[in-house]
Amino acid sequence: MENALHMIVETDKASRQKVEQAYARREQLTEELSAKKQEIDAQYKEQAQQVLAKKRAEAQEQLENAKAQRAQKDAQIRTHLQETYAQQHAAWETEIFEAVVSQ
Repeated sequence: MENALHMIVETDKASRQKVEQAYARREQLTEELSAKKQEIDAQYKEQAQQVLAKKRAEAQEQLENAKAQRAQKDAQIRTHLQETYAQQHAAWETEIFEAVVSQ
């Protein structure tokens, strides 16, 4: 009888140790998973920042190119208008003068 009680107590003690070990292991795994999650989050955040920086640089380059093209086109238009004025201003002045005087 005493031997049976001793076996029960030892079995209970062993079971409690296994349960404690399981809880400790679970806690350890939880901490490891949390650390791994933070590491992965940091990696993805860094990658996202790199992609964002690249896209911003590309957008800035496109904007600069568009500005340069617009400036070039404006210069061409300005030159064309100046040439047209230089060629036509005398005729326009005459037309305007005659239109005003004839009224």
